[in-house]
Amino acid sequence: MEDFWRSLKQRSLNAAQYKCAKTVKIKINKPYAVGDPVLVYRPSTRKLQASFRLGHIAQVVSEHRVKVVYPQGFEQLENTFNVVHLLQYPAESDAQWDAVGRRVKVKFKTRAGHEWYGGLVQVDQSPFWYIKYDDGDEHWIDVHSAEYEVEDQ
Repeated sequence: MEDFWRSLKQRSLNAAQYKCAKTVKIKINKPYAVGDPVLVYRPSTRKLQASFRLGHIAQVVSEHRVKVVYPQGFEQLENTFNVVHLLQYPAESDAQWDAVGRRVKVKFKTRAGHEWYGGLVQVDQSPFWYIKYDDGDEHWIDVHSAEYEVEDQ
């Protein structure tokens, strides 16, 4: 949590630099990239409701705007002043399998039943994969809830 609050404080200082004199120099955090896990500040009217929501960067629109995809599947344009990188720590195991560049088939429910769609994993932010499918479609899947097969290379 200490790293999170430090990052949040830094983001607040970065936002304040636009209201400060031009002589004030504040270090800017790393830019956002597609696939980065983030926390998005969402003010709440209820006392105990969470103020931050988890999401992933789906698109960098400009220096101050990013499109965030939430675990529920919807996407929303957010101001970068309300977005904080979610810090990830390395797994206990050094032998972590990376899915980027692997071909996969994902099972989807259709009107006719179920169909398998092939694609290529573009981003691996465990447990989420960003897949570009052979038919041109692309989106995130949760590997814990999706049915998929990794094709041999």
